[in-house]
Amino acid sequence: MEGERIKEVRNRKGYTLQELADKTGITASYISQIERGIRHPSLGSLRKIAECLEVPVLAFMINNDDSFIIRKQNRKTTYMPEIETEYQFITPISSDENIKPNMVGLYAKLEPGKWVSEKLISHSGQESILVLKGEIEVHLYDQVARLKEGDSFYIRENIPHNILCSGKEESISIHYFSPPIY
Repeated sequence: MEGERIKEVRNRKGYTLQELADKTGITASYISQIERGIRHPSLGSLRKIAECLEVPVLAFMINNDDSFIIRKQNRKTTYMPEIETEYQFITPISSDENIKPNMVGLYAKLEPGKWVSEKLISHSGQESILVLKGEIEVHLYDQVARLKEGDSFYIRENIPHNILCSGKEESISIHYFSPPIY
């Protein structure tokens, strides 16, 4: 799905594969494989491409859909191969550049010992986390907040953080971002 969107936006913006490759530092061959669905991009590569094309990363992860009810079986999903994690979108989202949602919600499952990102991340949006199952640790700078089922946590904008599934079973959590950060 993300490959088709990347190609669509790249073409709409008038970039050749080589121009996008030069601007992102990602090879044209790799971008071509992503666009054809042969490879799944890492989150880092997806972020570079989105930044270059001046669209939110979410624009590559979703289909246009203006519905307001999202049935469990119809949630849009995205898979992050570097952390072996699937996220499900629990809020309506759109890749239409004219529609700018004020927030996005994600349903996240993490396996024990897995981090949300390969390093500390910060973003301009605020984030709220609710743990539905299991245990997670929210790492902020050198501080650690341990959360269990039913606990919630709020992260202000531009605060470097990362999240670890710290229990012996998978964790399930809900994350809301406002404004959308991807």
